[in-house]
Amino acid sequence: MMGESILGWSIAVAALVAAGWGWRHSMIWRQRYFNEAQRWADARATMLAQVARLEAELAAARSELQQKLEAERARHQEVIEALEKQHQQTLAALTERHQMELAARDQQHQEALAAREALQAERDIAWREKLTLLESARETLTREFQAIAHQLFEEKSQRLTALNQEQLSALLNPLRERLDGFRQKVEEIYVTESKDRAAIAEQVRQLMRLNQTLSEEARQLTHALKGTQQTQGAWGEIVLERLLELAGLHEGREYFTQVSHTVDGERLRPDVVVQLPGDRVLVIDAKVSLTAYTEAVAATEDAARERALNAHVASIRRHIDGLAKRHYPALFPGKTLDFVVLFVAVEPAFLAALERAPTLFAEAWDKNVLLTSPSTLLFVLRTVEHLWRQEAQSRNAQEIAQRGAELYDKLVGFLDAMAEVKQRLAQANRAFETAEKRLVSGRGSLVWQAEQLKALGVKPKKTVPEAWSEQAAECEEEADLTQRLSVTNPELPAE
Repeated sequence: MMGESILGWSIAVAALVAAGWGWRHSMIWRQRYFNEAQRWADARATMLAQVARLEAELAAARSELQQKLEAERARHQEVIEALEKQHQQTLAALTERHQMELAARDQQHQEALAAREALQAERDIAWREKLTLLESARETLTREFQAIAHQLFEEKSQRLTALNQEQLSALLNPLRERLDGFRQKVEEIYVTESKDRAAIAEQVRQLMRLNQTLSEEARQLTHALKGTQQTQGAWGEIVLERLLELAGLHEGREYFTQVSHTVDGERLRPDVVVQLPGDRVLVIDAKVSLTAYTEAVAATEDAARERALNAHVASIRRHIDGLAKRHYPALFPGKTLDFVVLFVAVEPAFLAALERAPTLFAEAWDKNVLLTSPSTLLFVLRTVEHLWRQEAQSRNAQEIAQRGAELYDKLVGFLDAMAEVKQRLAQANRAFETAEKRLVSGRGSLVWQAEQLKALGVKPKKTVPEAWSEQAAECEEEADLTQRLSVTNPELPAE
């Protein structure tokens, strides 16, 4: 019984101890929960205070950023308005300059047209004046050449007379010397009286026969100078050379003398070969015989004069036929021989032949031979000189036109080069602006990074110009501000 009491007591004590331990443990956990709740309440109050402070700071920052944003927007608007105003002014200036250029070009075009019309009118007037002068010169030259031919004939006659006198003097001087010697001998005879008169008479008769012989020889010499074909040819060449000089032609350039060639075994030697523009030539022959005409002039009877004139015409016809048969075109390969000129150096002989045979000129022309006298040949040679002058003027005009075309082509090439230079300058300007933006604009520009290196302790020998560094710093600040605004308020537009 007692054992059961003790066991019951022990169980009761154990239960009591267990109950006390459980209450104590419960109190400890309650105290710990209370302390933890108090700590969380304090932390929550602190966090709420911090949140309120952060919200106030955020509101202030947003207000400040909004003010800066409004200021930047206002500045950008002013810049845009200034650029638009500058654009309008530039556009107006360009439009005005374009209109002025168009007006200037139109005026230049009108002036060029007026100058061209005036130049054409001047040319027409000049051509009419030249034509009038040419007609007047033709008439004047015809009269002058007739006078010159007569004068040349008179001069040649005087020269022949002087030549005859010289030849006669050369022949008579020995006679005079012999007469002087004879006089001396006669004086000696009379002084010495050693010779008889018969011998003197015989010597006188011999001297008379000698005088007659010398007179006949002098007459024959005069006839030879006036009548031989060679002498007449030399006279014709002298007159022809004078006419070539009067016409303004130059030997070795526009004409050549005594050009000798052999064609098919025939030796051809024209007196003068005249060059014409366009690879054309004229052959002039002055070897016409005037012996029959001289006989006609010297004839004292009409029948003899008629026979001499007929012989004169026949001589000219034979000469025309001879010239027509000669192979003159073969002398000038690659050139055109228009006709052969038969030159009669004595104008009266030419007129007498045409008066005796009016168809003589046409007969010669049908055989490609031009019958001329000093007056008509000078007109032909003047025409040749005029053709050469026109050829020179034409060459000058062609050269002027060619140089004008070359100048125009050079101008076009220069303008093309200027346009290319303008395009290259525009490209260079755009490349410069791009390089400048990369240098100072945007976030992390080269100038800003260089300044940051300097701030980190790099000691360069030179310093970036202040304007560049300030511009880079401003661009960096704008980039940072834009980034912060986009982070705090994503709805704001990014600059």
